[in-house]
Amino acid sequence: MPAGDPAGAVRAALGDAPALVALSGGGDSVALLLAAHEAGLLRGAATVDHGLRPEAAAEARWAAALCARLGVPHATLPLSLRDGPGLQDRARTARYAALAAWGAGRTVLVGHTADDVAETLAMRLGRGVGLRGLAAMPDAWEVDGTPFARPFLPLTRAHLRDWLRARGETWLEDPSNDDPRFERARLRAAMASLGWDAEALARSARALREASRSLGAHAAEIADRAVRETAAGEVLIEEAAIPEGAAEQRRRLWLFALARVGGRPAPRGAELARAMAATASHALAGCIVTPGAPVRIAREVAACPSPGPATAPWDGWRVEGPALGALTVGALGDDVAQVPWRGTGLPRRALLATPALRRDGALVAAPVAGLAAGYRAALQRPPLAAAIRRHPAIAR
Repeated sequence: MPAGDPAGAVRAALGDAPALVALSGGGDSVALLLAAHEAGLLRGAATVDHGLRPEAAAEARWAAALCARLGVPHATLPLSLRDGPGLQDRARTARYAALAAWGAGRTVLVGHTADDVAETLAMRLGRGVGLRGLAAMPDAWEVDGTPFARPFLPLTRAHLRDWLRARGETWLEDPSNDDPRFERARLRAAMASLGWDAEALARSARALREASRSLGAHAAEIADRAVRETAAGEVLIEEAAIPEGAAEQRRRLWLFALARVGGRPAPRGAELARAMAATASHALAGCIVTPGAPVRIAREVAACPSPGPATAPWDGWRVEGPALGALTVGALGDDVAQVPWRGTGLPRRALLATPALRRDGALVAAPVAGLAAGYRAALQRPPLAAAIRRHPAIAR
């Protein structure tokens, strides 16, 4: 691949696999669309309209016209967001959810560049985050089962625009990129005034990512002997099995365990530190954490989703048995009093969040809590150590 070749970067990321492109109309995403097309791997594009700017509909039409010129299918994905606190974070979450649903398991390419890596590093330095937060964003990850990839992380924004100009191509400029209400826009202006080099900062972020991956891999090795899981979905951490001097690995085990059980965003550093030092049970990130030997991290029943059809997965559980179409599945909760839970050898608190089958509100079965009645329930997830190794912050 010639140095700085966008089409070559796409081929390097995908091999011969086809992909879709998230197309905002900005220079990075237009370059990504054209590079994927030049590589012969482009199968479609989508533009997300966040519903926040009146110009967005016209921008989506512009993107659709560009795709029509290339003979590429295009979709516009409308969202309904309101201005207010945390707008960019909320917009990012909603955007990726919409793209994941549209992609439906096909790889979606996004146009992040070395500049985005550098800006993210600088922002997180200002927040005092740890090594994992400072590491460069992963090249690939998944959202709701849809793979995403960032082929342009080695390339700069300026290089991509020069590549577009050389081809006589144009792009749109998003005014929010210069809106001082947003932290990233303020940071871009500050970096430009200080003469900070995006490529140099991106190299630092990539070096931090390699260090973070090494620590993550060691955390997975520790998990093999320090972590186990129960039939109720608890994660148990034997802190005595964590080596001295492995404070960062211990912190990562806690973060992975909380995310696995609770399915919530990771707690902030100070909040996690308080939890790790606590001497009494407490709720955290959708979990109930009970200190001891071992530490027990169980699903918090109040954080469980509402009941749903028993034929579909619920909160990570899959139920099997007769006549599921007539039943609902939801948290056992107070109905634990109706089942012989003591015979399971599992804590009552953990069993509250395990699946219960009901018909017209009446308890039929609680397979994990001792009332099988011909039904089985299993969590649909690999062992924690394997999940850690597959995490995009660790896996290559």
